[in-house]
Amino acid sequence: QLWHDLHPFRVTTTAEGGGVSFGVASAIPGHRSEASRGPGCSLSIQCARRVVEGHGCTFSIHVDAVSGISVKVVLP
Repeated sequence: QLWHDLHPFRVTTTAEGGGVSFGVASAIPGHRSEASRGPGCSLSIQCARRVVEGHGCTFSIHVDAVSGISVKVVLP
């Protein structure tokens, strides 16, 4: 489970370089890589990346053992 009372999700939107960025973050500690989320997670991330980039947008993910996981999509 990604969300619970101790580790809520944070969703942000901002204007960025003539486009809009959409971010989702959760302070779930302990994960050190995309693959550390468990079986199938890396595949899901790669599928999301392909869909986003296929529409001319950018996709980035940052995983940190202390601060958690954040995903950012920038729409042109």
